[in-house]
Amino acid sequence: MRVYVRVPLAARHVLDVVVDELKVGSDSMPSRVLWAVEDDHGERFLQLKVNFERRDRMAGSLKMTTRVLTTAEAAAGKQRGGEVQRPLVATADIKSRTIEPLLLERATARQVSREVLQEALDASAWLLGDVTIDAAVMQRLAAHNSEGFRAVMALLEVGHSHFRTWEMLKATWRPGDERHLLALASGPELPNFAMWTVLEGLGVADTVEVRAYLLKVLAEEADAGLFMSAAAGLAHLGAREAIGAIGKRVLEFREG
Repeated sequence: MRVYVRVPLAARHVLDVVVDELKVGSDSMPSRVLWAVEDDHGERFLQLKVNFERRDRMAGSLKMTTRVLTTAEAAAGKQRGGEVQRPLVATADIKSRTIEPLLLERATARQVSREVLQEALDASAWLLGDVTIDAAVMQRLAAHNSEGFRAVMALLEVGHSHFRTWEMLKATWRPGDERHLLALASGPELPNFAMWTVLEGLGVADTVEVRAYLLKVLAEEADAGLFMSAAAGLAHLGAREAIGAIGKRVLEFREG
């Protein structure tokens, strides 16, 4: 989950940004801060993003208290700051069926067994055309239900993703599993364009929350690939009410 804030700076320069409190209802939430100074036609703004974890149960209003520490001295100011995460290590080969250490780490964190993780890798390779794999692999993966879905989540986290990965999500999804996709969608960018699969994959779960999220992405996303992935997710849902919004944004991207 994340909160965006755009703060006018006028002539002030930023030293640091501190989150004193972030609560949902009565629950205090741990958070990460990322910020940068934006110059926009002669005006200066602080672009602030505060990330916090998504929990299964979140009740009450969001309250955040943030301090922007500033100075009048331009030389002392910084252009960006906060806790910048190290880049995620991407999988070496999306056609590989080998369980890499980082992939096993992500699967273990999601309580996915090595057996189910291997079946997810096999299913991914079969979808890409590996004829040495039994075509029944998708049925075997689907039989694991939510654990199979979480195995695909682990693949996405390391960028083991391609244009047919969303079919694995469709085969394994059970009501409620979409929360894992929504959490990935709200986090940092994933390697190898895996975020495209996350957005399209949300189209396997026809819920009010999913439709609202994809429509929000459709209206706000500036990246053409992510925009088209959100449109594809809505298409899988049969959301005909989104057609007008899709057309409007396409014209914004390509006026001609």
